[in-house]
Amino acid sequence: MREMTTNDINNLKDTTTLDLKGQVALDITTHLKQFRDESIGLRKLSEKSGIHQRTLKRLLAQENRPGYQTLVRLYSCLAESPNGGLMLKNIPERVAKEIEKRSPISTKGNLQYSEEANQEMLYDKVFAEIYCLASMSPITSEYIQYRYGMSGVETADKMLDLGVLKLTKKNTYTIGDKQIEFSPKLVKRLGLNLVEKYSKTEDVDLAEKNLIAFYAEGLSPEGYRKWLKIDQEAFYKKINVTKEEGMLGEIKTFTFMATDTMRKD
Repeated sequence: MREMTTNDINNLKDTTTLDLKGQVALDITTHLKQFRDESIGLRKLSEKSGIHQRTLKRLLAQENRPGYQTLVRLYSCLAESPNGGLMLKNIPERVAKEIEKRSPISTKGNLQYSEEANQEMLYDKVFAEIYCLASMSPITSEYIQYRYGMSGVETADKMLDLGVLKLTKKNTYTIGDKQIEFSPKLVKRLGLNLVEKYSKTEDVDLAEKNLIAFYAEGLSPEGYRKWLKIDQEAFYKKINVTKEEGMLGEIKTFTFMATDTMRKD
């Protein structure tokens, strides 16, 4: 990795010409100046944000373009604000616009993240499923009890207390004001759980029922980058479909995508 030089940092100060990668590198560099030793600052930022130190170093060297979740976690720390709405007001405009553009939920209003709810999402499958169901359309207490028993109702009450669910006038549950931070670890665990429980192999051969597919191949670095770009574009195209008139309905649906190398590091 090429370390940033004094000239690099000076060049970054002209923020009017910065692209997203340059802005992120500048903001991390500025944050690290408060520490006597950069390595200590990187370690603390990594621990606080949940972003691997290797990833932070790559962002510093402008080797990678940060994704949505990386930006949210990074700037929640840099702006010292777990409140999503306030965070967007206190970070560089080009970063805020990228977060708003890529966010699968509305970034307007008083959005706040709940660390306790994040942990529940990781380790309580019923908690995670109820949150997903409520995010798709309002659900009733009777529906929750039917699917998960009285323990499910108790879980929903806990979610109300945490603010990730709220009750409407029609006595149904919808998503609350506190938001879940969908970290890569949570996305992986949630996706695997839902695939294991709900993916129906018997429906694969029926038209327009579902999709289960797998393919593996040896790729060049350029080929791998193209795969990732295709997946990213496809994911956001799916989100955009939900914003089209007439596309939302009663079919509770999930999609889970993963492309990676078969390496441990």
